[in-house]
Parts: sequence; structure tokens; C-alpha cells
Amino acid sequence: MSFSPLSDDTLCDNSPPVILSGTPSGGIYYGNGVSSNEFNPAIAGQGMHYIYYDFIDVNGCTATDSVLVFVDICLGQNESSTYAASKSIQIHFRIILCSILDRS
Repeated sequence: MSFSPLSDDTLCDNSPPVILSGTPSGGIYYGNGVSSNEFNPAIAGQGMHYIYYDFIDVNGCTATDSVLVFVDICLGQNESSTYAASKSIQIHFRIILCSILDRS
């Protein structure tokens, strides 16, 4: 996973929700502060939080990945503006290919 355009994994507690974007698409996001495809730092609260992404392919093979995000308390306008409002979290992971024979 990587943050774009962030160079780190820190968000302010008063930042607006960020859109989660996973590759390949069609997976499910979950974790503290996650609803549908958004991570809300205000709901997650201060501290470290894992955001998970589960994917199931057409053969029934599953893959999961996660990212650790830090939500910081930001007291002033200058701190908040350090973390731009239009962030996205991009999740990348290797899909493990399998066949029906592999699952028996």
C-alpha cells in the first residue's frame, strides 16, 4: 500500500475522510474508522490503525493486505494544512493465483 500524495502514513484527526482505492478493484475494506471505501480519521481517533483490504478472485482464491495509519491530533490550521484534504490511500498486493485443483 502507499499513500498518494503523502510521503508518510500520518493523517490529522480533523482531516476529512479519505477515499480508499485498491488494486485489483472489487475487494472489501475494513478496520477502525473504515466505512465502505472511506477511512475517517475522526471516527478512528488518535493512534495507530490498520486498514485491511480483502480480495477474492474468480477461482475463490483470497488475498489480504493492510496498511498501518497514524492519526495525529492536530491543534492548529498550519498542522491541518500540512496534511492535504484530497488524499487517497492506494492498496497494492500480489494476487495469488490458484486453480480448483489447488483447493482440493
